[in-house]
Formats: sequence, C-alpha cells, structure tokens
Amino acid sequence: MKEDQTNDKQPLSDEPPETTKGPSKKMPSWMRSALVFGVIFLGAYLAHVELQTYLGKQMLAQTGFPDINLETAITQAKAQNKYIIANMSAIWCPSCRRLDRSVFAEKAVQKLINDNFIFTRAEYESDEGKQFMARYGVNSFPTLLLLSPEGEQVQRIPLTFDPKTFMASLNNYSKNYLNK
Repeated sequence: MKEDQTNDKQPLSDEPPETTKGPSKKMPSWMRSALVFGVIFLGAYLAHVELQTYLGKQMLAQTGFPDINLETAITQAKAQNKYIIANMSAIWCPSCRRLDRSVFAEKAVQKLINDNFIFTRAEYESDEGKQFMARYGVNSFPTLLLLSPEGEQVQRIPLTFDPKTFMASLNNYSKNYLNK
C-alpha cells in the first residue's frame, strides 16, 4: 500500500482572492453589444465610402476632361477668351457620379465643352474645394457654375442628367455670353 502523502496546499475558501478588491471591471452586456454594433457600423460605413470613391474615380476617368484646378482654368480661359464650367463635386457622391456618367461621359457634351469652354472640377474634400465653396457660396454638390474668364460667377447651371438638355443650356450660354 502506498503511504498517505500530506497535502500542503491550503484549503479552498469561499472568499474571493485578494487581487479582486474594488469594483468589478466587467463590461455590461448591453455595452458590449453597443460596442460591437458601433464597430460593425463604422466598418460598413468606411467600406461604403471606399467603394463610392473607387466608383467615382472610375467614372471620372471616363469623362476625359483634364484635371486642372480653378486658377489654371482661369489662366487658360483668359488666354483663350473662353468661359469656365466649374463643377463642384465629391468623388464619393452618387449624384456626382451620375452626372459624370450620363452627361460628362457623352462624346457630344465633351466636344461642346472642349470647343467652347474651359472645364474644371473642384473636389469637395480638398482645400481647393473648401475655398471654392466659400468663394462662390456653394453648399451642395454637384453644383455647376458658369464663370467668366476672370473667374467671376456668371450663372449657376441648372442640374440635369439629360445630355441634350445640358447641351441646350450650354448652347444658350454660348449665344448669350460668348458671342458678345
């Protein structure tokens, strides 16, 4: 037979160990749920913005317009004696993308603009976009402005997603402003 070995371990106690003094640090279940929901929501929102930005860049490339800032557009407009079409936009904006896709991607619209105007686009999230909004009192996008060669606002161009209606507006501006 084996000899009984003495157990030098201390007996179990009903009292908590001394290291757990103070208030409980366990997070309530509602707070954990809210945190999980918040992280999921934030992740979904950021993924959505990234997707919209990607789609916006793809659509912008299809317009074929050069990427020039407002000051360059004003310099070119003065040199070529042309008015400026300024587009206040946001790369992630679905309505802006729709305007790019249904109007600016049309070859006839591109030709009309390139032959008679200087086109510039101000991006909402850029420093230039913020200055553009302050300078011209723009508070939404897409917003289209007709500017003089000096950069002064002549008129807001009514927003339309129909290329023929848009071209008719530009032809009207050409008659009223360019042939003077």
